[in-house]
Amino acid sequence: MGTRYGCNPTSVPLQFDAEEKTANCTAYGEWVLDETSGDAFDLVVTSERQSVPVQSESWDSTEEAAVEGYQDYLSRWADSGANVLVIKDPPYPGNTIDSIPDCLAENPGNAQECSGTREEWHWMDPVTTAALDMGHTRIHTVDMDGYFCADGSCPAVVGSVVTYFDASHITATYLERPILQALRH
Repeated sequence: MGTRYGCNPTSVPLQFDAEEKTANCTAYGEWVLDETSGDAFDLVVTSERQSVPVQSESWDSTEEAAVEGYQDYLSRWADSGANVLVIKDPPYPGNTIDSIPDCLAENPGNAQECSGTREEWHWMDPVTTAALDMGHTRIHTVDMDGYFCADGSCPAVVGSVVTYFDASHITATYLERPILQALRH
């Protein structure tokens, strides 16, 4: 279907650096909702990190407003007959590390220096919160944190595979090997 950086499926306007971006993002979200509602697809899959605050909100007050906007979109999808899967955003190393690969390069042989904990790498996930709070039969969630954090640690390297290619995006190799292989079994 397509993606646009920072345009999340929410009815609340997001705070971009120009009003035109906010308006375009809101319009794009409505278009996506229209195109994916009803029986257009077997399943609508969504996952996002709240990368900009809600318009007229601070980061401290964004989560509550964002949950409301996501609940609106999720209920509109589900009420149209669409089945929706919300994938919880994975832990966010960007809270403590600028770049996992750079950190690994600066700490050869000591990947633990580039690892974190769930608490350190926690970031708000209002779309997952919205989905869980709704309890709608057409809305489901998947939490894959267990593939990133275990025994209190979120490693930068699992086996010999680097987990993130920056401070927030999963490497294709990590997705392909450990995660997809585990899901297949």
